Amino acid sequence: MPIKKITEYLNKSYPQNYIIKKPLAGAFTFALICYLFLIIYRPQESHASSGMSYPLTMALYCIAVALFMTAAVTIFKRAFYSNINARWSIKREIAANVALLLLLGSSAYLSGFMIEDSSGRLNIATICDSFLNSSLLGSVPLIIISLINSFNSSRYNEVLLPGKGHSTEQERDLSPGGVISIVSKLKKEELTFYTDEFIYAKADGNYVEFYLKVLEIKKKVTIRNFINETELQFLQYPYIMRVHRKFIVNLKKIESKKGNALSLKVRVTGEDEEIPVSRNKIKEFNDLLKRYRQ
Repeated sequence: MPIKKITEYLNKSYPQNYIIKKPLAGAFTFALICYLFLIIYRPQESHASSGMSYPLTMALYCIAVALFMTAAVTIFKRAFYSNINARWSIKREIAANVALLLLLGSSAYLSGFMIEDSSGRLNIATICDSFLNSSLLGSVPLIIISLINSFNSSRYNEVLLPGKGHSTEQERDLSPGGVISIVSKLKKEELTFYTDEFIYAKADGNYVEFYLKVLEIKKKVTIRNFINETELQFLQYPYIMRVHRKFIVNLKKIESKKGNALSLKVRVTGEDEEIPVSRNKIKEFNDLLKRYRQ
C-alpha cells in the first residue's frame, strides 16, 4: 500500500479513546475486563500472593492499575489540554493505546511492591516480565474498548432530526425579512432568493457556491464573492449560521448530525456532502439547532 494511502488512513477521524475521554470510568472498565480474563482464563504467569486468595490478589492488582491509570491520564490531560482535545484520528488512537500499555506495565510492576513480597523484584528481568505480561494481557481489552467505542459512535452519533413540512410558494414569507439579496462587491453581482430556498453556501477561493432548492428543484449558483462578505449579509437571520470557515448553513435544512463536542459533522437536505462544524462553534450550533430545527 502506498505511503500516501497509509498516511490518509491513519489521519482519518476516529472516536476519542474512551480511557482518555473519561479516565475514571474508562480505567475501571478496562480493569474489570482484565480481572474477568484473569479469573476465567488464569494465565500461567499469574499467581496468588502469600496469605491471599488468587481472586483477591488479582482484584487488588486491577484496582491499583485502574487508580494509577486514572491519575496518570488525568494529569496528562491537564498538562496537554489543547493537544488532547484536538481532532482525534486512528493514528492518535494507536499512540494512545501504546501509551496506555506502557502505563499498565509500570503500574503492574509498582503494584507488586505493595501486594507481593518485594524482595528480589528490583531487577531488569522482573521489570521486563511485568511489561511483557501486562502488554499481552492489556492489548485485548484495549482493542475491545476501541472497537466498541468506534461501533457505538458510528451507530448512534448520527442523529436523524425530525422532518418539517416544506414551504410552498404560497406559504413563503414575502415580506423583506423572507428574501435575501447577496451582493458581490467584487463584480457587482446580485443573487436573490427566499430564505427557505437556501440550503447552504460553500467557499471556493474567491467564489461562493450557493446551494438552493427552488420549487423542489436543486440549483447551484456561483458568484464571485468572499465568504466573510456573504456571512455579513446573513446576520439578520439567526438560523443561517456560518459553522466553518468554508460553510454557511440553513439550520432548518439540516437532516442529521454525527459526532460529539470535539468533532461534529452535519448533512443537509438532499446533499451527500458532510459539512464540518468548527470545534469552537459546536456549542453555539447545538443551541441554535435546538431552537430552530428540533
